[in-house]
Amino acid sequence: MRHWILNSEFWLGLRQDTDILAIIKILQDPLLRGIPPALTLYEDNFDDYYQIKIENGSGADWGYNDDQYIFSKIKKAIEVSTGLYEIVGDGVLEYEEVDDFLSLLHEVYEAY
Repeated sequence: MRHWILNSEFWLGLRQDTDILAIIKILQDPLLRGIPPALTLYEDNFDDYYQIKIENGSGADWGYNDDQYIFSKIKKAIEVSTGLYEIVGDGVLEYEEVDDFLSLLHEVYEAY
């Protein structure tokens, strides 16, 4: 039997002056516990000092869903990733924006 799997990765680059509480709130999100986010620090890069890698994925047997179902999941992941980038495209994520960011991120997780 044939199977399919979808995996998405989102790299969140944040400036050095980002509120550390915003970063902690993302890292502590319960939905991300299955594949916890990874935090890397780049001390020599002010604009991309904190980098959080967030990934998720799922799969199933091919017979459960048709091509259109899978294409809709891919399209949703791209749309949400675009929205996430619009929130933090400048490398700044204010603490007050974290809930909006996580709400969008949850859409990717729920899409799979």
